[in-house]
Amino acid sequence: MKIVTTPFPDAALIALEQRGDERGSFLRIFDQEFFSTHKMPVHIDHTAESINPLAYTLRGLHFQKPPYAERKLIRCVKGKIFDVAVDLRHGSPTEGRAYHITLSEEDDHALFLPKGIAHGFLTLVNDSVVSYHLFDPYRAEAAFGIRYDDEALDIQWPHVPHLINERDRAWPLLKDIRHEERHTFP
Repeated sequence: MKIVTTPFPDAALIALEQRGDERGSFLRIFDQEFFSTHKMPVHIDHTAESINPLAYTLRGLHFQKPPYAERKLIRCVKGKIFDVAVDLRHGSPTEGRAYHITLSEEDDHALFLPKGIAHGFLTLVNDSVVSYHLFDPYRAEAAFGIRYDDEALDIQWPHVPHLINERDRAWPLLKDIRHEERHTFP
């Protein structure tokens, strides 16, 4: 595993190292010692997968309001996605900015996001599966989001979403999210 920096403080792209032989390959996704050394969380609260049958399905931009903000390790295990993170941390040098990266089953990368980052993605091919390791408990009452098409974020989605649920369409714009609904940096 190697850390590749991102524009966001405390967020990291993790280059995973695949090893293989005539039987196939092996890929370590999480390593407690590696995460601890890089000051990332080492206790996984739960793991989930997002299964997306259709290309151009949009999910997000989601986060949990304080005090229940989440830390996530995200990986595309099948297919290909345009992955987006938005720094919502009050006082962060990148507050209000979006970062995007394409993740696919072929790239052996995982994206670690600290507390206070909204996350979403657009599937780029049919049958995309996204795996999440979440280091904090899910709290339905704290689930929130921001609009994926907020002009202030200037996200250049590579394709118009074909499928997006009504809740994700109805999230507020970034400017309408109150200070107390954001995590404070760091």
